[in-house]
Amino acid sequence: MKKVRTVCGDIAPERLGTTMIHEHVAINLSPVTAGSRTFFPQIKDEQLTLENRNLKFLQSGAWSMAPEVMDTSGDDYLKFIVNELKEYKAVGGEALCECSVYGILGRPYEDLVRASEESGVNIVYGVGMYRDSVRPAKFQGKSEDEIKTLFEADIDNGFEETGIKPGFLKATFSGLADGRLPFPGEMDVFRAVARISAERGMPMMVHLEVPPLSGDQILGFAELAIALGADPKKVLFCHAQSLVTSPDGRPEMIADVIKSHQPRFSIEPHQRLLDLGINISFDSFGNQAVQPFELGGANVVSEYLELSAVYELLKLGYEGQIMLGHDFCCKLSAKAYGGYGYTRVPTFVCDMLGQLGFADAAHRMITTNPAEFLAF
Repeated sequence: MKKVRTVCGDIAPERLGTTMIHEHVAINLSPVTAGSRTFFPQIKDEQLTLENRNLKFLQSGAWSMAPEVMDTSGDDYLKFIVNELKEYKAVGGEALCECSVYGILGRPYEDLVRASEESGVNIVYGVGMYRDSVRPAKFQGKSEDEIKTLFEADIDNGFEETGIKPGFLKATFSGLADGRLPFPGEMDVFRAVARISAERGMPMMVHLEVPPLSGDQILGFAELAIALGADPKKVLFCHAQSLVTSPDGRPEMIADVIKSHQPRFSIEPHQRLLDLGINISFDSFGNQAVQPFELGGANVVSEYLELSAVYELLKLGYEGQIMLGHDFCCKLSAKAYGGYGYTRVPTFVCDMLGQLGFADAAHRMITTNPAEFLAF
């Protein structure tokens, strides 16, 4: 019988309930954003504080380097995140996927259990790798087969000595090494993850940073996962919202804006992915104001454009392959700081889709689809 594997143990898929498919509970982006300082040599250390919210701090994205924003240490952080999860619980949230895999997890594994138990929210945690640039020492220099073996040890035995086992797999494409090919280490992780998914039936997520990846390149990765034996129904490509306005990458998007005086809008790359039978997620709702991705040349999409793309795809009948989330990854997104936390999808997004005649589809995208995807 299939199960969904949470940090507190296995549960039946029907017990999962309302689920946000791509979130973070204990993420530490400090190693990632440290390199972003080169974008802002004019920003001084004393400006990188929550207390000093100057215009440059807000406009430039320099907040993403502030120690207070990145810090996930101490009991205060655990209390903070439990309260955010309780806010989610209060609007009907019952589960979420914690995607802070190797390279960006900022708390001990046991704290994921504590957060789940104290909030009443089921947490499904993954095994996989974030960017090549933050790869932990034990994975450095490892081949595809060696990476696969290390991931399988976590799946079979749990992380370290905790007994906590992952409920999904995750790979990352942070860009292209030479403008055409992905970073070799990230391709090794992707192939290892796809092979495990094929052999064990485990769900796999793929983190995309778009641009510089184009719709054609992403389609190629999807076809490769299937060629390696992964069931398309167990493959999810995250952050699909970025493809709405930049399906072919940033240079083409900019040229198109110049010609038409408005951002390009497209669901064509999404349709091509969905027609392979795989899943996609739109997962930045309520989070746009604090996303750091523009620092690295990625594309931040208005949540109204994001919702418009979901609406157009629902009209075409793809409701069984779409999932939703917030990609909560920053304290400034939290309810405690005046943001939406994990609540924007269960409230605003589902309400808007209901008003547009897609209440049933909205419910399916946050309940049935995640349960079917995560069950193995």
